[in-house]
Amino acid sequence: MRAAVLEDVGIIAVREVPAPEAGPGEAVVKVAVAGICGSDLHGYASGMYEPGLIMGHEFSGVVSSVGPGTAGLKPGDRVTAHPILPCGVCPYCAEGRVNLCDAMGTVGITHAGAFAEWIALPAANFRPIGEMDFRRAACTEPLSVVLHARRASGVAPSDRVLVVGGGTIGLLMADVLRLAGISRLALAEPNAFRRAVAERRGSASFDPLHEEAGRFCERHLGGAPTVVFECVGLPATIREAAQTVAKGGRVVVLGVATEPVEMDFLDAMYNEKSFQAVYSCTSEFDEALRLLKGGALDPLGLATSEIPLSAIAEEGFGRLSGHHDEIKVLVHPD
Repeated sequence: MRAAVLEDVGIIAVREVPAPEAGPGEAVVKVAVAGICGSDLHGYASGMYEPGLIMGHEFSGVVSSVGPGTAGLKPGDRVTAHPILPCGVCPYCAEGRVNLCDAMGTVGITHAGAFAEWIALPAANFRPIGEMDFRRAACTEPLSVVLHARRASGVAPSDRVLVVGGGTIGLLMADVLRLAGISRLALAEPNAFRRAVAERRGSASFDPLHEEAGRFCERHLGGAPTVVFECVGLPATIREAAQTVAKGGRVVVLGVATEPVEMDFLDAMYNEKSFQAVYSCTSEFDEALRLLKGGALDPLGLATSEIPLSAIAEEGFGRLSGHHDEIKVLVHPD
């Protein structure tokens, strides 16, 4: 089969690899759509993933075969998949916190992912999508991440909230916050195209390179933000979030920080600022799928490009890494 293989830092190429087979309790799915995630970009550019990896954990497709002992799935079923591969026996798994599993695997990181024609996973990871648009279903995973962050943050309608970053995660974060009744909400994003998308979706936005975040929040939120969702992962944006958040406030970090971050923890201590890092999702994946099936959110408004697998290097990773006016790029293996 054809698959996009990470060959080295900043190098991804489509080549022929062996097609997966369904082992006991597994299913093979023919990939219909796969989204390029910000974490894929970090892995591609930073060297944090091993060469030879097939990335891609946001996807949907059709079951093509099932292995021995596989229940609940049959060829022809339309599905998406939870990205976490838990051991099922450690204390964290027993608590339902599979994203903290002691022996966790992750689709597209430790396990061959969906930038390919087919993918094999345990049947327990797949979720039926019915007749939902494959592109919409492929957005379940990023939506589940922001739902997990919302839950971890304890954010309430009374909060003043700043979202840092107008990529897929930041824009979905703002969508979910508005859905939760957060009315005092702002989004910081230097790219004008992304700011325009945020405004169309109902979020006040500003360019943090030209306007100080604290001043904008004073004018538009009525004070410093009590909760900041950091959706970029750069040391500078994490520090800015820590400096901007109100006394007694919370910084929730969703961005993938591949570099060490120097922080002024004396300021955090004196002002009782708290920090919450979040990773992936747990039961929020099923909540995200329910929201998408019910039409409560429109993630397809963030899909700026749809490309064939053969173009993933230049038109996918190349454009997203080059600061073009892109948000979500969807990849079609056919």
